[in-house]
This record gives sequence, structure tokens and C-alpha cells, in this order.
Amino acid sequence: MLFRAGNADGTPMNKNAFGGTIHAAPVKKIFSYLLKNNYIINEDIPAVDLMNVSINKISGKAASASTPAEFVVSTVKYKDSPGLAEDGGATPITFDGACNGAISPYTFGDNIRNGYLITPTTFMPNGMDLAEITQRWNESTAFMSGGTPTPASSGKVIYTFNNIFAQMPTEMCP
Repeated sequence: MLFRAGNADGTPMNKNAFGGTIHAAPVKKIFSYLLKNNYIINEDIPAVDLMNVSINKISGKAASASTPAEFVVSTVKYKDSPGLAEDGGATPITFDGACNGAISPYTFGDNIRNGYLITPTTFMPNGMDLAEITQRWNESTAFMSGGTPTPASSGKVIYTFNNIFAQMPTEMCP
């Protein structure tokens, strides 16, 4: 079944026009008619063998013993699907939250934050995207601490985790 929604004159549709709101009524009417006249029947959907798995919400890989609890989420997968690659986990670190830098002798106690040092991972067999992933993590951390992404940045990915580092902070706050 195919439906098209749009204005015949090519003008933009109302910003509140969504497929579900536009197509719901005619789809319901058609399927109700087909069901009422025995052209289709309701069949039970066979159960699918699913299992619960814990994954790292950053890497998408199976959570390991060294994956911080705050990054672990539960999801489901097909029981017979291939196993998930295991996440490399994270190493706890402390950093200066004023600039996401290394702790110095002048770092105020309130600015000492706990974070994690991760090793970015890839799903690609040859790991060809690891350099770009690492660069984006580093740029994201710099961006969140008031810096600006480098000109080479694509600007498409900004992570919302401000306590994760792909490389140990070495520069101290001014």
C-alpha cells in the first residue's frame, strides 16, 4: 500500500502535517473494510526468541566488566543472532573541569572532576575510521570546555558526555 501526501500546487505542507496524522484515517478505513469483508484476517504474530543484553551506550558493544555502570543500558537482541563484540571499557581518571584539562597544583578542589579515558572503537574490520572517531571525541571535549573545534572538524558530531576523553588531558588550565 502506498500513500502520498502533499499539496497539489507544490506549496509546502503545514509544519504539523505528519504521515501518521495524514494517513492514519484512510489506512484504518481501508484495512477495516478489508477485515470486515474477509479479504484479510488477523493472525497472531509468532513469538520471536529475544534475549536481554547489556551494551555500552557509547560504543554500542556488549558491556564488559570494565564498562562504567553509567554507560550501561539494557536492550534486546535476537537469541540466534551473532554475539556482540565486547566493549573495551574505560579507565577512571580525574581532570580539571574548568577547562577539561590536566589537574595542576592550582586546580580548585571544586573543579576536580571524575571522568573516563576510553579507547574509541570501530565496527569496521580494518579500523579505518578510528582516527576520525578519536579526532571527533577530542574536538567534542575541547568544544565543551569553551574551546572551538579545529577547522578540520566536520562539525556533524558533538557528544554530550563531558567526562569522557579519548586521550589523557595533558594541558593545564591557564
